[in-house]
Amino acid sequence: VHINRLQSLDWSMSHFRQDLVIYVVPDRNSANNFLSQMLQRETRFVTGNFGASCYHAASRINGMTFITEHVPDFDGLLLKHSILPKFTSSELNDGNHFLDSVGCVGDQKFACLLVRDNAYIGKRFPSKLNSYTSYRNSDISKYIEAAEALGDLGFHVFRMGANSENALKSSHPNVIDYATNGMRSEFLDIFLSAHCSFFISTGSGLDEIPKIFRRPLTYLNIQPIGPDLNYTDVLVYPKILRDATSNTPLTLREIAERNLQFAFDTNLYDLANVLVDDMKAEEILAVTLETVNRVNGSWKPTPKYLKSEESLRNIFNLIPELRERPEINKAPTGKLAACFLEQYPNFLD
Repeated sequence: VHINRLQSLDWSMSHFRQDLVIYVVPDRNSANNFLSQMLQRETRFVTGNFGASCYHAASRINGMTFITEHVPDFDGLLLKHSILPKFTSSELNDGNHFLDSVGCVGDQKFACLLVRDNAYIGKRFPSKLNSYTSYRNSDISKYIEAAEALGDLGFHVFRMGANSENALKSSHPNVIDYATNGMRSEFLDIFLSAHCSFFISTGSGLDEIPKIFRRPLTYLNIQPIGPDLNYTDVLVYPKILRDATSNTPLTLREIAERNLQFAFDTNLYDLANVLVDDMKAEEILAVTLETVNRVNGSWKPTPKYLKSEESLRNIFNLIPELRERPEINKAPTGKLAACFLEQYPNFLD
């Protein structure tokens, strides 16, 4: 909805009339009721059964345009416009009181960690459990070293998630398994994601919140790689794709040749004779520390890294299939982590 609002604003600013957008919420469960209420404070919605009736009636009118799925920020509107959803004073007080209660006081830094597993989608979308998501999951135990390293640097770390299969087992006082220890609420999901120093995610719905609120976002252990390189200003360390016969890691060009750059179905990797490798714990630690250094300004690109960014732009120019909208020749906005390129130097060959 927020991207739709920015698109409408951007269109109205460049035309001589206002864009008319009607937001309809049919009678169905929301992934986060607090977020729905927050957005409805600033945007007029037609909700409930009446909303569903309006939607079906309008769908019969010629010339009407409907957007019913997730809308990527293709045009960089989140960076172009400074409009953000607003928390009330009472909500800010509640969020800061929670931070105080766990020892994160004043301006102390905190980070969010979201690791995908089968629990959430198994509960909400069980029909997709096997064919759609299995290759996107990660083992939370591999993130303990990185979380504790952040704790040693003075960060509080909140492990996020509405449903989780396994606990994050750490005795570090700054590492908080918020997803499983009974603290979690829909309000805090949004508050923490909107105010964190940075957000680390393996790719799930909640990480749209740090995007909206312009918090630094790192995607690690993700596939497919195409969406995050195309329209998200994020740092990316993907899962590794290997040819199942030769066991050789695929380059970005080879991923495009096998049409896997936007492949969200596990079966597509099997059909392409490709194996999907998770990151090792030491790789997760490396990109986490690189994220910290980028956020605090101590990370500086080397000439070799700058050359790799140029190589990535050239590959996008040469292979339109890597662009989500091939008809538009646009450079990638996501950035590959420097530690990823050091580990896999042939990825951009």
